[in-house]
Amino acid sequence: MNRFLPYLIIFCFSFLFLSNFLLSAHWTTSHEADRYLNLMEAFKRVFSHGFLYPRWLTDMYGGYGYPTFVFYQPMFFFCSLPFNLVLSNPFLAVKVTVLLLFFAGAVGAYKIARFYLGHWRLAVGAAILYLLTPYLYLDLFVRGALGELCVVVLIPWVLYCLLRLKWAVLEDPKQLIKRMILLGLSIAAILYAHLPVSMIFIPCLAALMFVISFVILNKGQGLIFLVNSLMALIIGFALSAPYWLLCLSLHHWVHWQLVDAGPYASINHVVYFKQLFSTYWGFGGSGAGSDDGMSFQLGAMHFLLALAGFILGFKYVFIRYVFILYMALIVLMSYGWFFLVKLVPFIGKIQFPWRILSITASLQMICAVGVFIYLQRFKWQIQVVFMGFIFLLIGLIHVKQFWGKYEQAPYRYDPQAFTKYQRTHIDAGGGLNEFLPKTAPFHLIPPRTNFSIIYALESSKLTALPGSSDYVIHYQVFVKNQDFILINQLYFPGWKVLLDGKLIDPAVLKAGVDPLGRIVFKVDSPGVHTIKAFYGGPPHKELVYMAVLIIVLAALLIAVKANQLLLKKELISELKK
Repeated sequence: MNRFLPYLIIFCFSFLFLSNFLLSAHWTTSHEADRYLNLMEAFKRVFSHGFLYPRWLTDMYGGYGYPTFVFYQPMFFFCSLPFNLVLSNPFLAVKVTVLLLFFAGAVGAYKIARFYLGHWRLAVGAAILYLLTPYLYLDLFVRGALGELCVVVLIPWVLYCLLRLKWAVLEDPKQLIKRMILLGLSIAAILYAHLPVSMIFIPCLAALMFVISFVILNKGQGLIFLVNSLMALIIGFALSAPYWLLCLSLHHWVHWQLVDAGPYASINHVVYFKQLFSTYWGFGGSGAGSDDGMSFQLGAMHFLLALAGFILGFKYVFIRYVFILYMALIVLMSYGWFFLVKLVPFIGKIQFPWRILSITASLQMICAVGVFIYLQRFKWQIQVVFMGFIFLLIGLIHVKQFWGKYEQAPYRYDPQAFTKYQRTHIDAGGGLNEFLPKTAPFHLIPPRTNFSIIYALESSKLTALPGSSDYVIHYQVFVKNQDFILINQLYFPGWKVLLDGKLIDPAVLKAGVDPLGRIVFKVDSPGVHTIKAFYGGPPHKELVYMAVLIIVLAALLIAVKANQLLLKKELISELKK
């Protein structure tokens, strides 16, 4: 068999299920509308000006700038960035990215299934089952939540890396460090992809780590696995700290409380059991009660296959405990959520308990592998007929999920129109304006429109220096006596302003903020001066980077030394037997 054939089949099914989206010249009318297209373009522009991790979007919010990616998950935008740079069109770039994300998630499902299945054919069936999960299409067509879609398709890879680490403990200890590093990288990826979903998934992952350590493996092997999995967690948290740690360190500078206030309180968005199995499909919103305008289904057939897989694959301990976790999450996103929020109030920041469907998508696929294991006893023709019947049935039941709602007019990308819109509309790029700096007024302010990025309030002469842009402001100013210089951007911690090469104290910048929240500073000596200003990222980020390096190296060293010691003890123990 050609070893690429399974991947070709998976790719073809990914394209087939997304064909309505991929071949349309129109953009979807999802909850997010064209937010992701706008953010992708803004992200690319900042990156193109030399900022490897774009956090401040200069043109957003009426041209005054906005700290979107100080707080918002960047993984999807990094994934789409290469395609946007090459194609110079976010509309085309997002289509390529979504197709590859679906393909990647299905390949992750295939890899997991191959742990238990002797033939690739049935493992491809598990991948197709994963691609039929309703929540994937809810994120794409109804919500337009491409950032969350990113974490949904990454979760299979985290679970695959976990199983590969267990395999290394049992079969090839020489690969322990490699598998531990890959698990750490996959954990970091989901934290960059979606912090709210990670708040639920990481404890689930930790539970599975303990199951493998104390239930599946013997004492010696379990201790080796536990050490390596814990080091992987540390590496994952460390590598993603430039996002989550710096995000949390600055949350008091913005209107963070809006995330779960009023109608967005998480208790208003619990899932009722009947919704989990309803075939209803709508494009409305989520609210209190069970009459939501959108679907929160697990997929009735997916649930039945997961249940059947649990029964037929009961002797496989990992599948057994994954099903227990699966059922626990179903209860948690429903009535159990009320108790969890009282116990851990901060968990309410997840906003929507139904985001747990991001996790159950992978867990129910793993449980269903038990069915595919049972199918191995039959001839391949019977396997194909059975899978074909099941997939056709699921496709007919959920046929609506493959069809999005689109804008009437075809999408046309116009970079000039994009810039004009951003600078003439006080638009935070979606959401509740929760990332607006508290130093700026929350009410609407006049947009910047075509006004310059920098002004001398006392009419001193300003001259742009070579290489100056709205992203890296570099000017020369001739001051007769003294003057106040206004940077036409909202102040936020991390702005760096250099006067004649010397960094102005951030406290001075904060104290000089004008009534609209913009940066103002004083030049109090006559003569020619140079000004350079740019958003350099959250304060202390260099210390965070240094700490990340130290923690990762320490975790690797601990893992290497611990593995040497524990493997030696395990070998001695085996020899004594």
